[in-house]
Amino acid sequence: MKLAICLGAPADEATAVVRRMVAAQAWSPAAPRDVIAFPLGAVGFVGRPGQGAGDFLRRQAPNGNVLVVAGTPIARGRSLDADLARAVEEADATAVALLEALDGAYVAVLWQEREQRLSLVTDCLGMQPLYTATRGRRVLYASELKGIAAAEPAAAPVPDPAAWGAVFYFGHPISARTTVTGVRRVEPATMITHAPGDAELRERRYWRWEATGGVPAPAAADAIVAELRLDAAAYAAQHAQTTLLLSGGFDSRLNLALAHEVGLSPRLLSHSHPDENADADGKFAHATARIFGATVERARASADFFSSDGYLDYLRRNELITPSLYLFIANVSHVVTPAMRAVWDGCILGPALKFGRRGQGFDAYLREALAGRRARHEAAGALLFRRDWLATLNEGFDAELRAERERLGDGPIAPWRFNLETRVRYRTGTNPYQVYDSVVAPLTPALSKASWEQVCLADHAARVDLRLYMALYSRHFPAALRVPVVSGHEMINTGGRATPRFYRQRAAAAAADLLRRPKVARALGRLGAPPKFTWHPSRFVEQALAEAPLESTVFDAAALGRLRRRDRPPTPPEALAIEMLFYMQAWRRVLDGTLDDWRSTPAVSAPSARAVPAAERAS
Repeated sequence: MKLAICLGAPADEATAVVRRMVAAQAWSPAAPRDVIAFPLGAVGFVGRPGQGAGDFLRRQAPNGNVLVVAGTPIARGRSLDADLARAVEEADATAVALLEALDGAYVAVLWQEREQRLSLVTDCLGMQPLYTATRGRRVLYASELKGIAAAEPAAAPVPDPAAWGAVFYFGHPISARTTVTGVRRVEPATMITHAPGDAELRERRYWRWEATGGVPAPAAADAIVAELRLDAAAYAAQHAQTTLLLSGGFDSRLNLALAHEVGLSPRLLSHSHPDENADADGKFAHATARIFGATVERARASADFFSSDGYLDYLRRNELITPSLYLFIANVSHVVTPAMRAVWDGCILGPALKFGRRGQGFDAYLREALAGRRARHEAAGALLFRRDWLATLNEGFDAELRAERERLGDGPIAPWRFNLETRVRYRTGTNPYQVYDSVVAPLTPALSKASWEQVCLADHAARVDLRLYMALYSRHFPAALRVPVVSGHEMINTGGRATPRFYRQRAAAAAADLLRRPKVARALGRLGAPPKFTWHPSRFVEQALAEAPLESTVFDAAALGRLRRRDRPPTPPEALAIEMLFYMQAWRRVLDGTLDDWRSTPAVSAPSARAVPAAERAS
């Protein structure tokens, strides 16, 4: 479910605004929706395809109270329906406390008639998106940026330079600031109250986490698994029909073990990575499924995906919050369909239990994270943007980064916390909680306050060297260690019965790489390995370059002219500049509702850029 709220306007005006906001966030014209007016304004919501009225987390009480919940909340050890029924009946702070006690990813909106008060509650880690902006006397909230933009369709969204700097240099936002000027994302574990007599809204944090650390890996693993089992049981109580996207990695394997423990046999689907480690990811996924007595369906990547309608669908749901060209994760989205109903995802499990930075502080982490990437994007930006706008982008990004450095300090845990609060929330979390959430319910164990409190007690060094994950598996799911693991681009030998498979796969991967070397391939001809899988260049990139007009306050017209008039394939800086332009043009079209125009636009003829090997852009 997606939400839209307009406050500070008469009911008829607020209702009209919310109807526009709801329509902008609807995944299909047939998606069920509704708008409810009340003295402070109006709230609206739109459901997923195939949802009926009984599927909505919406409750209305005889006393006039109304409760609407977006996302996939859980009530561990309790009845979710009973908690929601009680929350909507209550006429005081007890109702808000019940909503704050929920877990999972959610945003709750509660109107209390007697108090004439509207309360909003975000989940403990802020994974379910909620954006807000003030437009004159109106206060707006929406699940998506395009919902905010639709409130005033005549006013074109203005790109926020600092946020775009984070997207280009880091690959995701690094604060509540968004790519739209004046729009921010509401913080985690936050309760906001609006009432007629208040001069301004009231906002408070109801929960915070602190990484104290120190508990050895075995004891920490036992405590964490106990909480994860409660998370999984709570999801199973709400969702009987589920699908699990199974890879060769740690996280999806743990999800599968948890699902089986709570009595579910999810449909298993894996996505092919044919040229990485001789398809170790897919092979390990199939071997893992056999341990659990299951089979896996295989989805294969299409080299033309980034010129397809499926990629436009992804852009519309992702809203260009993160770069996505030639990334496998964008391609995965098209296999997530409404028929699946609910999908298990490990986006919280992985960052909670492992972290790949060894003992370095925040400053060293930032140097490594930005090494090369910022310089490349700055050089490309100089071929695209006005000098003053690029300078504003750099100044704003640096200010945001300094603020994060001051907030987190330079201790060894600071990089892990920064990763969780920015990359996980704004990049990896965007797929389950914004992209998939448009059509299915994402099920993500570890997104509970009790689970996270146990995660924070674990010795941080055990995350870095995988002792925490290995202790968790060896003590509770030892059968899952019979198959090696793929983590990123690396194969990991989990020991014991997994060792022969690991060395066979490593040898196969080395042989495949050897056979793809140009001289060896030419010598062997057809006997050599198949060519590396490559994404075909996206036709939408050249379409974006050809479009006019562009914002004169952002783009350098002369520089754009030079990019358009080239009579040769672009240089690497030029290719990156054109990609950056593509992201900003697609963003504009997503927010103004014209992205579908690209579906029928003929491909633009231009000197072609090189195809992109999948392994180069897989992260």
